[in-house]
Amino acid sequence: MSTNISNFGTLQNHFNAVQSVDPAVPHLGDITFWALHEAETDRATLEQVWVAAGLNRDLLPPPQTPEKALRQAVRSLTSEHGRMLRQHPDTASRLTYSVVREIFESDDGPEYARVSKFELDRTTGILTGDPTDPTFTAVQTAYQHFSSVATSREIMVLITNTLKSFSAVTLRDSGGVYWVPRTSSAGLRQMKDAIEKIGKSRVFLLPVFDTAEANATLQAAAQASLDAEVADLTKEIEAFQLEGTRGPAVLERRLERFEELRARAHLYGGILNVTAKDLDAAVLVLEDSVNTMLAEFDPK
Repeated sequence: MSTNISNFGTLQNHFNAVQSVDPAVPHLGDITFWALHEAETDRATLEQVWVAAGLNRDLLPPPQTPEKALRQAVRSLTSEHGRMLRQHPDTASRLTYSVVREIFESDDGPEYARVSKFELDRTTGILTGDPTDPTFTAVQTAYQHFSSVATSREIMVLITNTLKSFSAVTLRDSGGVYWVPRTSSAGLRQMKDAIEKIGKSRVFLLPVFDTAEANATLQAAAQASLDAEVADLTKEIEAFQLEGTRGPAVLERRLERFEELRARAHLYGGILNVTAKDLDAAVLVLEDSVNTMLAEFDPK
């Protein structure tokens, strides 16, 4: 849902020029981008900061699980102490890894010897292994760390999910720079307040006002964002029709996405005069397709 805006650099000049703006000039919204530094934080602290800022608790990272924490620990220490970690087949109750040492003693290639193993009880979250093995103790330390910490990646996902909830538009294909409509200006500043309490992170806001240049640039970005989402949904629904394996719950969620898409189009139209006529027609076609598939599950 992003687009290359070739004249994005001209907006920079617009921002620099807007130091004091005539109050009569409408505020279109804000450009935002961020820099995360030392952003890992205790999950309890993140929740406290987030809720205190008045933000939606449901946007926070999902609760950590022992399994996920162990997998993160293993990924961070795959070659710790010159040894490798190899996972055994999963069982319903346990995750098991072997600590393997690579031995080069002939021209026939390396041989492998298991040094130790460790196991995670999926129910209790207890990790057991050989306390004399430095690889296991390193995994244990990392496991304890990831059990309680929200990583920088999770913070980044939290930011992008929050911006999505604000109907933000990506202004470049590589991401990281968004326009947030003025209807979410208060929420954006709440997010800035929360994120800047995490490590040395910064969230930058550049107010955009209704000039011909700014409006045209943001209008193109918003229109391209809507068009890209319609194209993605069209491909997805076509795949559903070919596969014929999606159940009613999946299809009903797509109907909800169509309504969200209409709401975004209406929002952009009200601020930027983005035309939603073609989008409405395309969404109606997709809705008809989904409703036809849903009808096949109707016992009547």
